[in-house]
This record gives sequence, C-alpha cells and structure tokens, in this order.
Amino acid sequence: MDPSQACNPTHPNLLTLPLELYYQVLFFLDIRDLIALRKTCKHFIDLTQDRGLWLMIYARLHATQALPYSRAEFMAMPTTQAERALFVACETEASFLQLRKQNVLWSRSSSDPHSTSRGISWQVLAFISDRFLLSVDGDGRSVIIWDTSLWSMTCPTTWAHYTLQTFVGHVEHRSKLYIADMHTHEGHRSVVIHSISLFDAQFGVNENDDKRLHWEAEFPLRESESFKHMDPDTCRAISYESPTSICVVYWGDNNRRSTMSIQSDDVDENWNGILSLQFCGPYILCFRVRSVEAYPIPTDGSTPCPLPVLRHRFDAVSFRSVSLSRVRISHCPSGDAYDIFMLSNDVYQGMFHYYIRVTTVPVPAMFVQVLAMGTILMPDIPPTISWGNMIRLMFFQSWSLGSAGLRGVWVDRQRGSIERRVVAFTTVPMELQEKDNEMSYVAEAGGVVSSGYSPEVPTMDGKVIHFISSCDLRDDVTICAVSDWTGRIALGSRMGTITLL
Repeated sequence: MDPSQACNPTHPNLLTLPLELYYQVLFFLDIRDLIALRKTCKHFIDLTQDRGLWLMIYARLHATQALPYSRAEFMAMPTTQAERALFVACETEASFLQLRKQNVLWSRSSSDPHSTSRGISWQVLAFISDRFLLSVDGDGRSVIIWDTSLWSMTCPTTWAHYTLQTFVGHVEHRSKLYIADMHTHEGHRSVVIHSISLFDAQFGVNENDDKRLHWEAEFPLRESESFKHMDPDTCRAISYESPTSICVVYWGDNNRRSTMSIQSDDVDENWNGILSLQFCGPYILCFRVRSVEAYPIPTDGSTPCPLPVLRHRFDAVSFRSVSLSRVRISHCPSGDAYDIFMLSNDVYQGMFHYYIRVTTVPVPAMFVQVLAMGTILMPDIPPTISWGNMIRLMFFQSWSLGSAGLRGVWVDRQRGSIERRVVAFTTVPMELQEKDNEMSYVAEAGGVVSSGYSPEVPTMDGKVIHFISSCDLRDDVTICAVSDWTGRIALGSRMGTITLL
C-alpha cells in the first residue's frame, strides 16, 4: 500500500480503525504480545504506550493475580515503570508455583570473612526492595546485604557487609534501609538507629562507595525493655516491657517517651504472650498467641486519646509466631484505612492467612478476615486420620509472607522422613471478596470479637516447588523469605547455608 494512503479514511485498513476498537482488542492481549506489537510500526508504538491502556490492564490483572502494589502506587509510577511492573508481575504469576529444580547455595565456612560464628543459623532473612537480601547471623553481629539480581552459582554478590554490636530490627523506608543496633554500655543500654542508602536518585541502585552506616538517632533502653519496631517517617520506636506495658520513644523529640499499660486482669491472658508489635497508622498492632489488639498511640499527655482499644480473639488456636506484610494505606472517601496481612501457624490446625484492616471513621474498627488455611500436603495419608495422629506425623519448620502479603512460603517435613518440602502459595483478595461474608469479623469501640476455625475457610493453593533431602539435621530450614515482586524465595538453614530459589 502507498504510505501516503495508510491512514487515509477513504482507504480503510488496520491503521484506520476507531481508537475504542483498538483498546477493546489490546485490553485482552498478554504483556508479551503488546510489547511485540509495538515493534511493528509507529502507530502501534503510540497506542501501546498510552497510559490509559495500562491502567485498564492493571484493573483486569488486579482481579485475577496477586499484584504486589495498590492502584494508587501503580498510578504514581511513570509509564515505562508501570509497563515493567506489570510485565514482571505476569512473569512471576506464571512461574511462582512451578517446581524449582535450580537453586543457588552459599555456605558459611571458617575461612569466610563474613562469618562470625560457624554453625549458628540466621536470625533474619528478608528481601529488601525485592532486589536485595538482608541476612543477619544468629549472634546479631554480622549483617550482610546481597544483590540477588547479580547472584551466581560460583560467586554470590555481596553488596555490603556490616559488623554491629547486636542487631535488633530493620525497616525499609523511601529507598533506605534503617537498622537498629543495641549498644551495651557500662550500667545502661541504648539503641542506635542507622540508615543505608540503597538507591541513588540519578543512577538507580547505589553502586558508589558511600554504603556506610549513617547515624540517625540514639535513645536509651531500660534493662527490662526489648526493642520491637520503628517508624522512620515519624521518628518513633516501640519497646516492650514484658508483660505489663508498651513504650513509644520519639527520638525526633528529645527521646520523649509515652507508656501504655497492656496488662489484663484476666488470669488466662498470662498465657496470651506477645509475638510482634507493629505501627499501623494511629494504632500499634499487638499480635498475640491467641488474639490481635490495636492500641492507640499515646498523645503528648495533655490531651486524652480519642481512640479506643480494639481487640479480636482467635478461639481454638494458639499461634507460635507471625509473619507480617508491610502496612498499606488505602485512601477511602470516608477516611484512611490501614491494611496488613498475617501468616501464622497453629500446631494442631495448620497455617492461617489473615487480612486485617484498621479504620478510624466513621467508627474506630478492626476488621479481621481468614483468607485461607493451609495444611501439610500429605497425599498418602488417609482422609479419616485424626488431627492428633496427623501432628505426630508432620510439622512446619518455617514460614514467611511477602511484603505485599499476597504470596507466601512454608517448609514442612514428615516425622521420620529426611525430605523437607518447600510449599509456595498465592492469595488473590479480589476473588475472595465473593466468598461467604461469615468469614469476616469486626471489633469496634473496644469490643472483643472471637473467631475460630471453620470448615468453610478456603484452602491455600499450596504447591510443592522444591525438595531438600538430607540426613543432617543442620540442613533443617530455620528461616525463609519470599519476594512478592520477583517470586524469589530464600531459605536459611541451621548450618548457616542460604539457598536462593
């Protein structure tokens, strides 16, 4: 065809179709097909780079896939970054539950300069910005940050290595990693907050020599207190004085402290120990063995706090530990809502995946929903076997939830077997909204709502993706981590080995 007539309306062809029809077709194409289409001509380059098209594709994928970012976060991305994010999300969705035969190993040895204690398992293993892997040894002294995008079988890439007195916590915030280091002085203790720049505004990943720890703050820690969490945005930290009180330290305000009592008169609450504390908007979320509670953050003392304490009790379960997602803020017309996901294990009932939302208007409330429940995959066990006998046959070694809370992993093993199994799962909240509303529970204005196991709770779509066969108990997986963005999974063994799947 004559190029001068390509877009001539008197000569209808593929390039003269109405824009609405183009979008109707492009909306249903795979990401790879869209990228291939833009290589044909300038006309399709312009069409496939239209921002409105990618917002439509996000809406379609959000209903069926575990996308690790909200609509507001996606809309804030530049068009090229948004395209890349959806491409990576589709690739991750297609491969996340597939069997993984390839793995990368790194093992500590006595000659390793990063090793401070041989044979001690990892205290922390976490993906940072879904590119870096943070590892902290059992002593809390050796902190290593790996660049997983450059990790190879023969030479794992160490991005940075630090030696601390005692690592007690970390938070990722605005392209920086904040690390809390506890210092023991003569007669007193203190927590030092350091920051590390992960990304450079001009060059992307920080590849400069400036990877040193930057001092941010230091505040005293009482002898009976333990550091739990920090919020660099508001310069606040949480310490816990077992079992009576929670303290909020404002390191940006001359280390001002506010204390709240969490002691209950109920004798049974003595067995309801605290597993984790987390800032969540105007509240502090307290995750316990058999409940989750929301305590309003104390004011300056001169003004009474207008928010009530919220409580939700889990009946018939006792959780050992919890893995939490980051807190996501949803800007709703009625007011802001704060969402967080929780993955926890009950020895007798298995794995539980929860969604928690905290709101302050029109009425302060905490919504708790059981998204799914997972059990160890044992195809050879008869369905009539009792839970008591099941527990004697199997157990969970470790589990972890991604930062967005939609993908997770656990490691299980049958008693008497040398084979450990790595099980991955995904959860799509949009699909679960169509489930029975009986799975949702609300705690309002200080009330206590209870929920227990229900046979109607959906089963986790868990798939065995990797096997570890070894007679050596030092190969047991004591900690794991998963990236919602890339689907990578990291496993840390008792021996000090890191496996990247």
